[in-house]
Amino acid sequence: MKRLLLAGGVLALTAPFIPSASASVQVGQAVTVPVHADIDASAVQCDNHGSTVDITGTLSLGGLQVHVAFKNNVKGTHTLETLSDATVSVVPAGGSVSVPKQPAFGGVGGNPWLSFAFTDIQGALLTQPVLIGRCVQGLSLQHVSADLGLGGNASALVSAVSCDQHGSTVNFDAGRSNAGLNGLLLMDNNKNKVVHQAQAAAALTISLLGSQTLHKGWGQGGAGGNPLVYLQFQDDQGGPLGQEYALGRCNKIGG
Repeated sequence: MKRLLLAGGVLALTAPFIPSASASVQVGQAVTVPVHADIDASAVQCDNHGSTVDITGTLSLGGLQVHVAFKNNVKGTHTLETLSDATVSVVPAGGSVSVPKQPAFGGVGGNPWLSFAFTDIQGALLTQPVLIGRCVQGLSLQHVSADLGLGGNASALVSAVSCDQHGSTVNFDAGRSNAGLNGLLLMDNNKNKVVHQAQAAAALTISLLGSQTLHKGWGQGGAGGNPLVYLQFQDDQGGPLGQEYALGRCNKIGG
């Protein structure tokens, strides 16, 4: 099975939100995750009982980081000075999910035309169907790839552990959940209506990323005293994903 490199792309975002919290501070933000999908079709069988196609492939996801900064006011001004910071990877860039071989059984009998498209988990098309061949004649296109954007959510839960002259330490748990990705195989006896799903008796899911959430916890040393704590979500290149959140003074963030 071919392994993939992450296609170029940057995580995009929609309106952020900060749920209310008493002790710890929770930050959540909707993001769009870049995914490179690479699908291979093979092992075609065709007879009057139906058609079979094997689908394999790999999905490669973009990365996500959480950046925490300790800041203080510069004396006599309102300017903030970063005293210390820490960046931790929540999801490493290029993480891959393999698509197990899944034959699509049934479908129209005889010698149907075959097409493939990517959809979301509700079945909405993310790409237009691509003609991959005709069953008896074999596949003229055995490899389908696409760069897609899947909706998801990033979250971080922050709590201060200590704030004194020796240093400021916070703990934070971070995670990300992604939407699902499906593949749709279409079989049709009419080439001119290959995307007409009423003619495609074998239109079924062949791959599923599903919903995934990764959680980790860290303690990071910071500036001495009682600094202001800021948090920002970033892509795997360190690019900001929206605003920097002001979480408050270290000793005001509950442990």
